[in-house]
Amino acid sequence: MKWLVFLFFFAMLVGCTSGAKHDLDDVVAEVMGEEVTAEEVYQYRYHRDRTFEQSVILFATYKLRFKIAEEHGFNMTEQEVEEEIENGRESGVFDYFLEENYASFEEGAEILNIGVEEYTLERYKRSIVEGEGSSYLIEEVYCEEVTEEPCPDTTEEFNEKMMDYLQELNEEYIEYQINE
Repeated sequence: MKWLVFLFFFAMLVGCTSGAKHDLDDVVAEVMGEEVTAEEVYQYRYHRDRTFEQSVILFATYKLRFKIAEEHGFNMTEQEVEEEIENGRESGVFDYFLEENYASFEEGAEILNIGVEEYTLERYKRSIVEGEGSSYLIEEVYCEEVTEEPCPDTTEEFNEKMMDYLQELNEEYIEYQINE
């Protein structure tokens, strides 16, 4: 289940357009009162097949989920992250992550003026932590505090309710400041 959730969130992790169209210090959103800069979006959501606006929305959504999970007790140590990286390398998930996104990672690294290897590793680490944080949010916060239904449930009705809950969080805690 853990890897399935990770792969689901991994599939949603990519985002952005080719070439930096925003100054890296531009504030593009606020999540729970915390500013989000274009640099953060390029660092963690850059993908040449998406618009900058889509990237900002993805970044803000995952940042919010992570912050709420943290407020409810989620914590992942550096050692746990390193173990997950090693598991990903051994299972081939890391190689797949790199292979599927290499062109976008090259562009993102160039925008931020860092090496592709550093960029890729940071993106992979972020995907691990955000995936675990999102799982925690669903399994511990939503399932324990919001719903009385069996949880996690794979029914369409459950998924719709969960998505509504996540959308309500977005509307309450995210303010976008995107100027395409």
